[in-house]
Order: sequence, then C-alpha cells, then structure tokens
Amino acid sequence: KHAYPCELSVAIVNSQGKTVRRLCHRQSTRPLKITPEGSTFYWDGRDKQGAPVAPGKYRVQASGYMGELTFSAESPWIAVHESKP
Repeated sequence: KHAYPCELSVAIVNSQGKTVRRLCHRQSTRPLKITPEGSTFYWDGRDKQGAPVAPGKYRVQASGYMGELTFSAESPWIAVHESKP
C-alpha cells in the first residue's frame, strides 16, 4: 500500500543472485486504485524462456521507486523441488 504514485519491479533470483524471471520492471502503480489494496504477482516456477527452473533455492526481490527514492525487499528462500510423476 502506498500513498503516492510509484514504479514497481519484481524479480525471481536464484541462490547465485542471477535473475531467472522478471515479473514486472518499473511498472507504474497508482495509490489506492487497486481493490483489494496492493499488487499481487504469481510465479509459475518457470524462467524467462518459459522452461521450469532447476531444483534449488529462489527468492523474490521487489523494488519500489518514488522519484529519487528506492525501497527494496526480499522474500525468504523458496525451495523448488523436482516434481515426480
């Protein structure tokens, strides 16, 4: 939730810090215009080419930009396991 217009970037990174998928990049947001308030992003476990990522640890990195200010947050590690039929 934010009171002023900003831009938002959300990326999935692997344990080496490499971006495997960008969910949005500097997407403009408007305060209090989303119901429910906030933004929701889903990751399907695929990389930027659409292939399933390798088993391992990944995290979500989010950054908000308001003028000259940048705010960043990271999720805890997300474990991706090999699926078995």
